[in-house]
Amino acid sequence: PLSAVDSHVGKHIFEQVIGGSGLLAKKTRVLVTHGITYLPNTNEIYVLKDGEVSESGSYQALMDKKGAFAEFLIQHLQEVNEEEEDIDEIKAQLESGVSNEELKHKLERAISRRSRSGSTSDGSGNESYSRQASDMGGSNSSLRKRTPEKKAAEEPSKNKLIEKETSETGSVKWEVYKHYLKSIGLTLSVATVFLNMVFQGFSIGSNLWLSRWSTDAAAENDTSVRDMYLGVYGAFGAGQVLTTFAASISFALGALKASHEMHLILLRHVLRWPMELFDTTPLGRVLNRFAKEVDVIDNTLPSVVRACLVMIFGVIFSE
Repeated sequence: PLSAVDSHVGKHIFEQVIGGSGLLAKKTRVLVTHGITYLPNTNEIYVLKDGEVSESGSYQALMDKKGAFAEFLIQHLQEVNEEEEDIDEIKAQLESGVSNEELKHKLERAISRRSRSGSTSDGSGNESYSRQASDMGGSNSSLRKRTPEKKAAEEPSKNKLIEKETSETGSVKWEVYKHYLKSIGLTLSVATVFLNMVFQGFSIGSNLWLSRWSTDAAAENDTSVRDMYLGVYGAFGAGQVLTTFAASISFALGALKASHEMHLILLRHVLRWPMELFDTTPLGRVLNRFAKEVDVIDNTLPSVVRACLVMIFGVIFSE
């Protein structure tokens, strides 16, 4: 019933938060869902057909009534890639009025098989209904028309809908560094390196000048010599401030440009995905690429690269 989460995560959230024993058990919950396994846990269900309420009542009352709601459950099971005798058995149990728990287990088993099957959509066939909303503890559930899916041509065991996410291990490849520098741009990359080198030059120059000033005996008595040393030392300090500021601005612009370029590349790839990839990739996994990874590129990576540049130039020019 929750978007952008896997099925087992959604089930855990439902049981611990939304369900009758969850954190919101004493509250009125309105739940929009397409998962029929949660319907036995609702207090009130409203069935909509052709824009009108055709049935209403508890889950068991609607099952005993054997109306549009019970027919929807049967047709949903028919869409699952199961053996005909299993469908006939479930039909018979629906017609004889099974208990909530027994039917719930049947539906969970059917939906589990369906999630493993590679069923495709077909515009023909009988009409069925999709769940629109259910109200927990005084909640509502409505149904609307939808077209059934075609049975899979292959066996469910040979099809795996959701692919497991994997990540590479080991050192970062040079192609990654090259791609990041390319995203920053040649001009800003060279400007950042050059300004950091100039800053180190001013820093070394100020230290050498201060050393010379401390060994010049004339600076102790001659105010003009002292003022000359002080002016040059101040110029070195001003140069360090300006080059540090310029290098920071240059790198910030480069990091912003790189983040923008990488986000556009990611967006282009996702928009050009074949439709079947959206069926095999959870929505939460896609959103995570645009949230966590982009946040790392925006905030974490620039600060790390900036610190590395400062340390590298500090080590090089301190020797």
